[in-house]
Amino acid sequence: MENEEYDTIDLLEVLNAVRQHLAILILCTLAAAIAGFAVSKFAMTPQYESSALMIVNTRQDTTSNVTSDQINSATKLVSTYSIIIKSDTVLQQVINDLGLSLTYGELKDRVTVDAVDDTQVMKITVRSNNPEWAQQVCNKITEVSPDVILEAVEAGSVKVISNASLAATPVSPNTTKNTALGGMIGLVLCLGVIFLQVLLDNKLNNEEDVAKYLDLTVVGVIPEYERGQKSAKDKKSRTSHREFFVVSKDAPFQFVEAYKSLRTNLEFLSATSNCKTILITSSVPEEGKSNVAINLAITLAASNKRVVLVDCDMRKSAISRYLRIPRNHAGLTSVITARDVSKLPDALLRLKDSGITVLPVGAIPPNPAELLSTPIVERIFTALQQTYDYVIVDTPPVSVVTDAAVLSRVSDGVLLVVRPGVTTIQGAQLSKKNLEAVDAHILGVVMNGYNAKKTGRKDGYSYAYSYGYYDTKQDSSNE
Repeated sequence: MENEEYDTIDLLEVLNAVRQHLAILILCTLAAAIAGFAVSKFAMTPQYESSALMIVNTRQDTTSNVTSDQINSATKLVSTYSIIIKSDTVLQQVINDLGLSLTYGELKDRVTVDAVDDTQVMKITVRSNNPEWAQQVCNKITEVSPDVILEAVEAGSVKVISNASLAATPVSPNTTKNTALGGMIGLVLCLGVIFLQVLLDNKLNNEEDVAKYLDLTVVGVIPEYERGQKSAKDKKSRTSHREFFVVSKDAPFQFVEAYKSLRTNLEFLSATSNCKTILITSSVPEEGKSNVAINLAITLAASNKRVVLVDCDMRKSAISRYLRIPRNHAGLTSVITARDVSKLPDALLRLKDSGITVLPVGAIPPNPAELLSTPIVERIFTALQQTYDYVIVDTPPVSVVTDAAVLSRVSDGVLLVVRPGVTTIQGAQLSKKNLEAVDAHILGVVMNGYNAKKTGRKDGYSYAYSYGYYDTKQDSSNE
């Protein structure tokens, strides 16, 4: 699974992406159509055409009856006569007679001669931005060309059957056509960008991506916590990434239920495989592992379970900030450096509001991985397992540092947190590989910050709810 190539694209992904960007798609199409209209109306010079018809005969005497063979011969002469009409002999005389300020080549580019439906009739057309000029030149060509043709061929004749008329409307630009073409170009370009965006997307966006690229089960889907809107000011603002949201009576229903569902799945796993100590990690920062760890612990405690939350992120600890635990409080590092498990009760902190017990990280050490590798760590977790039903452990991102992999020896299972649209496929695969390298038991994946509206999916994770949040105003909810 890790080495699977990403050279295929799901049509449903493209359709979802189009649905998400429908407004932009419409705006781009309209903008391009307006641009096409504007160019046609204001940037392009109108062109007029004036045409005359001439009939070709194979003989000069046209009073007697004409045979079918003569008509066929005349039809074949049309191509020859058209070359003569556009020759410098004819056109240069037209230039001289009318006193035109054009070269022969310039006039030739404005003149076309075509057969009319494979008949012996020729259509001579002159194009110009001046309709009177085009009419004058066209009539002059029909006046000059018969004598030149007769002199050159020495047989046959050419007769005008329809003089050039004054064009009332321009033949170009075609405003309607250009407007439609502009809109079509805008639509195609925008669709192309959307297609490339989907094709080049290397993010995990939904459960199908997790199954496809990681071959892991999604054990929890946590919806994005959206702030309610009480005031006009709130209506202009979105959820800040510098806020911590906690399950509570004021939290959105779907948010709370998502954690209850995760709890149910973990209780089932615990019943079948005795999962008491659970590591929470992610691929990189900003995926929400600390939020998941705290809220999972609170949700487990709400079902009358004895839960301890252990902060093992000795590099970028967030739990103490989120839960407003003083930095000078004794913690895990205090017990480890003392090499005395009897110091553990002094480091534990009971939070009455949430019903959980927290083991803060304590003083940040310079050598986290080495400290977590010491034998005292196993005795600490053994003591916690004897006292509590669940030990929830917040660890650093597994693809960045080795701390989570080191701690896997004291855990019963690992939950890998991913954030749709943030976590890359390669990063998640590397995290899985690192965990498997130390024989860690990966329980599954928790998708945090899922937004069904952004994915364009119509499923059970589409939600709308009221509001309620806990704001530390100190750090990101994506830690």
